[in-house]
Amino acid sequence: MCVLTYQGLTASYPIHSPRDRLSALLLVAVLSAAIAAALATLLLIASLAERFGIRAIARVHRWRLPPDAATALIAHASHAWPPAATIALPAPFARALFGSADAPALVLLAALAVGLVWFEAVVYFGLRANKFANWPSPRAG
Repeated sequence: MCVLTYQGLTASYPIHSPRDRLSALLLVAVLSAAIAAALATLLLIASLAERFGIRAIARVHRWRLPPDAATALIAHASHAWPPAATIALPAPFARALFGSADAPALVLLAALAVGLVWFEAVVYFGLRANKFANWPSPRAG
């Protein structure tokens, strides 16, 4: 029996033969691909929203910030997410480690908060450093 359990949700698949094992492996692969696609889409939407916010802040303060500079700020600030994911690694074991039913959610929330604060701080400092960035010259292309 292949059992997938996460946060109280359980999906089970009976395994009786090698063909069933292959089907279970395929099920896990498809679910993993779907989760990865959903996370990639979420990251893309969040990056676009951040780019819009950076451009809006620059416009309000009348800073000369080209659109490519806003994209570069997001790219340079994205180094905050791998450490946040590392903080989130013990979340499945948090219930056993801390003895609380809310511990996994708290570990995930702490990881999200650390990553978000780190990301936004780097974006803020980058935006302040590039507030008078010049647009590329038309002759440069």
